Amino acid sequence: MTKTIPSQAFGEVGDAIGIRRNGVLIFESEDMSGVMGGCCL
Repeated sequence: MTKTIPSQAFGEVGDAIGIRRNGVLIFESEDMSGVMGGCCL
């Protein structure tokens, strides 16, 4: 799945849901990776 989503989308979605800090995605729980994937789709 991650190969079909542009890398720029990860940064934009990370900013939108507040999990990107200093250019790095910070997942505070395992659930956040699922939220991130759902938002990117």
